[in-house]
Amino acid sequence: MNNPKVSVLVPIYGVEKYIERCARSLFEQTFEDIEYIFVNDCTPDQSVEILKNTLEEYKTVKSKVRIIQHDKNRGIAAVRNTCIENANGIYTLFVDSDDKVEKNMVELLFNKAIKENAEIVSCQYYFSYIDHEELKEEFFPKDLHQRMFNIISLNNSAFMWRLLIKKELYTNNKLRFIDGINVAEDYIMVSKLLYYARRISYVDEPLYHYTKYNPQNYSQLSIRNIEDRINAAKELDLFFRASAIYDHIKEALDGRKFIIKTVFILNNDYEDFDRWKRTFPESDYAWRLFYFRFDYKIIYWLAEKHMFKCIRLIKIAKSTLSKINHLLKRLNALGWQEPAALPV
Repeated sequence: MNNPKVSVLVPIYGVEKYIERCARSLFEQTFEDIEYIFVNDCTPDQSVEILKNTLEEYKTVKSKVRIIQHDKNRGIAAVRNTCIENANGIYTLFVDSDDKVEKNMVELLFNKAIKENAEIVSCQYYFSYIDHEELKEEFFPKDLHQRMFNIISLNNSAFMWRLLIKKELYTNNKLRFIDGINVAEDYIMVSKLLYYARRISYVDEPLYHYTKYNPQNYSQLSIRNIEDRINAAKELDLFFRASAIYDHIKEALDGRKFIIKTVFILNNDYEDFDRWKRTFPESDYAWRLFYFRFDYKIIYWLAEKHMFKCIRLIKIAKSTLSKINHLLKRLNALGWQEPAALPV
């Protein structure tokens, strides 16, 4: 299509259980002036075949659909860049291929964008679990400083999906996803987009259903994902140091840095006290910005003082108490009772 009003952008990888549901919710949109760009990042399953079979049922939509093949698996950041580079629409909308949307989503978002001359339009959404959904309602503050503080601290979610974004916001500001950062890539981009956007609007309806039970998603914890989160925080710190609002958001950045590095203290699989010391040492104080339980406050205070032997003793004690409590619960479930006190 030449110059459609909206480009719907859909990455594909490991979604054969979900892609048909997603595609139907897109192909049945009430808004017609759409192009659909699917980018296959060498998915190892039948996702693309299922998509093509589903498309055969939508003859009037078929000419609006492009399926782009990567020659090798490159990760979600590269996929998103391919989507943007091939989008011809005035506005773009990312949709994850294991999710679904309401059939009037594009119409409502686009009409709102035109009515209010908005560069970004957001909506409410659901977190979808196997047996229920949870409504999520949030708005980006109009004040730039508060908006950026909220998004960097993740008081507002930093998801690319559900955001209708004017394409020129990418092109005019030379924004691209950082190839190789495949976790928190949307955290980086949404932060930059919200910084540059002059007008943001909302449709106060839940129009997006985000699937929370796909085991193939990118958010599963691994050392690679931890590295991506660290690199995302570094990128935003570098980006905002060059801006006029850095002093207003420094605490938010330090807070995110601190939360990212807690894995090297708390998670036994990734415990690395030397890595803790080397990673964002400027954020060691930031535990004071949060409302942690008292035992965590003790651990973080000790970490700030580099008293790691004490931390390990506390963790061993906590683990031992947890095992004892678990054993007592199992014994109680089996009908065990504490013996009566011996007579004096």
